[in-house]
Amino acid sequence: MRLTEASHRYLTVRQQDGYSPYTLTAYQFQHQALIRDIGDPDVSTLCSKLP
Repeated sequence: MRLTEASHRYLTVRQQDGYSPYTLTAYQFQHQALIRDIGDPDVSTLCSKLP
C-alpha cells in the first residue's frame, strides 16, 4: 500500500470517529507535506527502515 492510500484510509477512519474537521485538515496538510518531501513510497518500505 502506498503512503497516499494509507493517508486516505487514516483520514477516512478519523472522520468516521468524529474528529473535528479542523483536525482532519491539519492532519491532511501534514500528510501532504510528508508525501511532498519523501515521495509516495510503499508503506512496507518505510516500516522496514525502522530501528
